[in-house]
Amino acid sequence: MNKFLLITIFIFSTPFGAFAETPSFHFAQLSYSTVDFNGLDNKLNGFEFKMNYQVTGNFYLNYENLDLDSSNANLNTRNIGFGYHSKMIKTFTYFGQIDWLNMTNNNQSLNQYINDDGYRLSAGMINQRFKDIQFKAIYEYQEIADENGQYFYFEGLYQVTNKFSIFVSRRKQIEGSFDQYIAGIRYNF
Repeated sequence: MNKFLLITIFIFSTPFGAFAETPSFHFAQLSYSTVDFNGLDNKLNGFEFKMNYQVTGNFYLNYENLDLDSSNANLNTRNIGFGYHSKMIKTFTYFGQIDWLNMTNNNQSLNQYINDDGYRLSAGMINQRFKDIQFKAIYEYQEIADENGQYFYFEGLYQVTNKFSIFVSRRKQIEGSFDQYIAGIRYNF
C-alpha cells in the first residue's frame, strides 16, 4: 500500500499539464472488475456500470451497479447520489460526492447473506495531465448497517477520441481485505 501511495503522490505532484482541460462529469462507462477478499476461496469477477449526468455547471448525478460472482459467493452493490466539482487550479479538479448505497452479499462458504442499505462519502481530485491523459485519486468512506470502511481509489484514463476513453483503476480498503482491480471503457456524452 505504501508504494501505491507514493506513486500516486508523485503523479499528482509532478508539474505537467500544459494542455489541461476540465474533465467530463457527463459519461457512461462499463468495466470488468476482479475483487480479492480475505476469507474467500476464489476471487470475485464481474462487471460494473457507472453513469454520471451533469445537471448544471458544477453539479452531477451518479449511478453505479457492480455485480461480482465466484463459485461460492455473489456481491452486488448499487450507488445513487449526487456530487459537486470545481476546478481549483489549472490542472486539478476537486469533487465531493454522497451516495445512497445498497449491498447484497451472498457468501455460501461463510453461510452469510447480507442485504443492507447505507451511504458513501467521497472526496477526490482529477489531474488532467495532458490533453488525453488524466489521473484520479479518491478517498471513500462508506457505512452499511453497523459496519464502515475506508477506501483509496486510483484511476488512470486515456482519451482515445473525444467520445471514447479507456481506463484502469484500483480500489483498496485502507484497513481491511477488499482489493479491487478494474479495466473498462467510457463514453462521454
